Formats: sequence, structure tokens, C-alpha cells
Amino acid sequence: MRNLVDRFLLWIAYKKYRYSELAQLNDISQMSFDELCMHLRHMDIQIIGQSPNLLRVKIEDEFTLYIIRYDGQGQFVSIEEESWKHFGA
Repeated sequence: MRNLVDRFLLWIAYKKYRYSELAQLNDISQMSFDELCMHLRHMDIQIIGQSPNLLRVKIEDEFTLYIIRYDGQGQFVSIEEESWKHFGA
């Protein structure tokens, strides 16, 4: 019964969820890492790799996950990964 309640609560949360906060921004390729951080209020941001020439950042919320690359000056390079999180059935 507990699993059924958990799945129902997840379904309610999903129905209220439209798009990630990141997806609602226009062209993130024109934003530096610092600018992006200023716009994201409800997503977790974690630096997962850093060197003098590269910054890899994981940005996620309850339903989505992004990994984005920036150059050493914090300028956008590419979206490495963009995915929906899978919740067990």
C-alpha cells in the first residue's frame, strides 16, 4: 500500500510540473555560468569537474538532469547531457 501512495504523490507532483526552470530560460548559450546561476532559484547546481580550461556543472531538479560545459572563463560551451529522471514503476 505504501508504494501505491508514493506513486500517487509522485503523479500529483508530476501533473503540477511543467518544465524545468532551466528549460524556461531562453538561450542559455548566451549566458555565462554566473548569469545562469543568478536565474536558477529552484534547481540544485553542482560543479562536477573543474580545470583551468573547463568547468562541468550538474544542474537538476526533481524530474530533470543537465550536465553543461563551460570554458575556463565561465562561458557556455555545450550541453553535454539533458535527461528526464526515471522513477521506478
